[in-house]
Parts: sequence; C-alpha cells; structure tokens
Amino acid sequence: MTREGGWPLAIRLSGLLLVLASATAFGFEDEAVSSPAGGQVVSKDVKFFIEATGEPQPEEFYRIEIARDAAFENIVLDIDGRKDRGGWAFGTARGFDDVPEKYRPASFQGIHFVMRGRLEDGDYFWRAHKAVGSGGWTRIDGAESFSVDTVPPRPVDDLRVKRAADGTLELSWSPVGYDAEGRPERVAGFRVYQYTKLLRMYRPLTHYVITEGVPTTARVAPDALEDQRIVFFRVQAVDEVGNEEGRTIPKRIGELDTTRDIVNADELTDPAYLKRLAQEEAE
Repeated sequence: MTREGGWPLAIRLSGLLLVLASATAFGFEDEAVSSPAGGQVVSKDVKFFIEATGEPQPEEFYRIEIARDAAFENIVLDIDGRKDRGGWAFGTARGFDDVPEKYRPASFQGIHFVMRGRLEDGDYFWRAHKAVGSGGWTRIDGAESFSVDTVPPRPVDDLRVKRAADGTLELSWSPVGYDAEGRPERVAGFRVYQYTKLLRMYRPLTHYVITEGVPTTARVAPDALEDQRIVFFRVQAVDEVGNEEGRTIPKRIGELDTTRDIVNADELTDPAYLKRLAQEEAE
C-alpha cells in the first residue's frame, strides 16, 4: 500500500503494517556520492545528491561529512540525518517506466540534502555514510570536492545609453572581471533591469528584467517606453552560480524565466505531468 507520489503508507503507522511494508521493500541500494563533484562551484545554497537504486525505507538514515582536506582530518560539518531529518528528501523511479527518457528528471532517484548559508567561501570535500535503524554507519563509496562562492561580481558602473534614429535605446557597458572583494570573477552574463517612476518625487515603483545574457549590449524597443514618464536602467553582472549584487537568493542566468513559467515546480518530478507533456509535444 502506498500513497501516490510519496512514502509507503505504512511508514506513518506502527506494528504489523510497518513489518509488512518492510518485507516487500528492500530500501535504497548501490548508493554513490554524486554531486557536487569535481571542484564544482556552488552558491550558499548547497544541494548534495547521492544517487541510488530501489525505494527508500523509513529505517534508512544518511550522514554527510564536509571537510577542508581530502583526508577528512579537518571536518567542518557533520550532518546526521538520524538526529535531524530537516533538509533531507528522497526521490524514486516509481511511475517513470513509461515516461520517455527525454522527459525524465536527471539526478533525481536517490538521496537529496539541501542546506543554506552554513559554509564560508572556500574549497571543500564531502563524503557520505548510511545506517539502518540503530545500527552503525557504513561508508558509501566515493568522496567529491566542491567550492563555495557567495560573493557577487562588482557593479557595472559605466552603463551608456544611446538613442537610435528609429527611437530604439541602445545600452552598452564594459565587461566585469572581478567580484565585489576584488578577486578574479567568472561572470556568466548580465541582467538588464528597467525601472519606472510615475512621478518625479517618488522612488521607482516597478523594476523587472528586460533581458539577460552574455553580450555587453542590449536594445530596448520604443514601444517598451510608452506611457512612462521617467524610465531608467540598471545592469547587473551575474556569476556562474547566480550570485548578483542585491539578490538574496542566487539565480543563474536563464533561471528567472524558467521559474516564472513553471506554476508548480513539483510538476517536474510528477510522472503523470511528464507523460502528458510528452504526448502533447508528439501531437
């Protein structure tokens, strides 16, 4: 007995039902440390993924150790899922058998852990362990490295605006190669914001992204400025993990539009929705 899209129903019960559910479900198997990996740069939101096969069991617990060195002699965080279930989630392949490969979510089946703001900038290594019930911890094969970067690129301070003969505004600016602390930065692109003021005495009431991308130029069509008395623009550099000056939740280039278009992000891991999406595209 299961609840569709969730844990086995017997997990929340006790006694005989729990024993019966455990007898037919063998738990996760073939776990392997997956991501972040290979020195991947992440923001303050770190999403750990341990790939696995099978189905999760309520008696299974996982633990993540994060260290400054590959030998794990300087462990800075020990995240014990047996003591605290917060931040942990489990993805299964249930219901995906007849979903076309193109539409199946990547890096989904297995163990997920998300944490925010618990690591300072720098290089790290991580590994994982598994325990069943009150038993001891067993190391999961593999260990990976990653880097944390929470400092946004320095501001764009030389925005230039020129009006073309057809009324189009042409914006241009210089590339940004350093972060706000003066260190070399890997800038992924730029976001151009448009601000609107209805009356000169008030602060801007609205601002929104009109374009984003790699080029250091942008064009604004005349019809975008109709019925707006005072309009001005701001350009922000965005690094590869989505850090941007003034943005509390990092968003990579391209993620804003995706977030805006998806009404419910859970649909991306709902087999019924993915099968319907595949059918609609085939038609």
